[in-house]
Amino acid sequence: MLSLAIVLTIGFVLLVSLLLNVALKAVIRYANSWVPLPGVVLSSAELALSLIVITLLFAVIFKVLPDVHVAWKDVWVGAAVTAAMFILGRHLIAIYLAYTAPASTYGAAGALVVVLLWVYYSSLILFFGAAITKAKTLASGRKVVPRALAVRVKQEIVEDRS
Repeated sequence: MLSLAIVLTIGFVLLVSLLLNVALKAVIRYANSWVPLPGVVLSSAELALSLIVITLLFAVIFKVLPDVHVAWKDVWVGAAVTAAMFILGRHLIAIYLAYTAPASTYGAAGALVVVLLWVYYSSLILFFGAAITKAKTLASGRKVVPRALAVRVKQEIVEDRS
């Protein structure tokens, strides 16, 4: 059940990130016809807005998804680090796809490998951001308190004596 929630969360973040990135680029191009600005300014504005929006998305995920009470001030650090790593990974994969031809070497499987690497990387940074959020909570002296509907899981190691 937990892995399904993680997969759905990653899918949601990827989809919303893609939609917001496309919408943001369209708005910046439209605004560029009104006020012509240098490309560096537009790229910086796009990067800043993208970082803010993706940080908000990860902050909501880190606040709502866990079965523990998390303060908003503990969520922001983990969300900002996760968003920065998410944007960095997105740009690295875009550079890879722009300057290499995965279709020439591996055919259609090359694009599938890149998508699988992106999903793997996204899941790792999601877990890393959650770990940063938990570490921030514990470092600030607050305890991790489960919600009322949280279920305690007990793990036992059973030895086979055959």
